[in-house]
Amino acid sequence: MRCGWRRGWIAKVRIEPGLTLCRFARCGYALAMEQGTSDYQSLKILLAEYVPIDRDLLHIAIGLVLTMIAVVMARRSVHLKPFLGALAIACLLGAAMEILDMRDDIQSLGAWRWRASAMDFIRTIFVPVIGLFIVILIRRNRSL
Repeated sequence: MRCGWRRGWIAKVRIEPGLTLCRFARCGYALAMEQGTSDYQSLKILLAEYVPIDRDLLHIAIGLVLTMIAVVMARRSVHLKPFLGALAIACLLGAAMEILDMRDDIQSLGAWRWRASAMDFIRTIFVPVIGLFIVILIRRNRSL
């Protein structure tokens, strides 16, 4: 048994053959899942239980939050750097999430669901790309 309750990690405890009890130690949440479920997938399932939106919309929400941070950092001006930073972070975060999904897909399914991963990556970077295009258009119109 691995327990990291002091750091707030997910702890797995075997409860019956083939299932584990996955709980987030700080809030006492419990969920039975398959034995081979990784910590990343357990965290995604836990997040999906608490956040009442679809997993696809969660990717868009991540991009939206990053874009909103860029808007706050720009401080009423049209600077390109915060939006490029938001796009770079969205790309890195999206790629990292999909690499973890790829690893779990190969372990559990035997193959990578690359189309689903590509769509998740596109959903993650969609809003920051739109924000960057808007900033570029505003800057271009101001310079004319």
